[in-house]
Amino acid sequence: PADLTADAIPNTSARMTWKAPVGAETPTTYVLETGSASGKNDVATFIIPGNVTTTDRAGVPGTFFLRIYARNACGTSSPSNEVSITLQ
Repeated sequence: PADLTADAIPNTSARMTWKAPVGAETPTTYVLETGSASGKNDVATFIIPGNVTTTDRAGVPGTFFLRIYARNACGTSSPSNEVSITLQ
């Protein structure tokens, strides 16, 4: 996946959007990792169906770091770009 973005939505929610991998097998799922610092995945991991490229998630106030991977029968991709988001 590429071009991951994260936008805060009022009431401590976030909307993440990304582009599907190009020139690869179709993802069966995406894995969205959330960390408390850059490179970490210590807050939450979400499994998202492979036919969507946007997801809304409720959260708690704080700053979080996000990255997403594509997964299919061939394995798991490299991570997307990492983004940070601050929820209030």
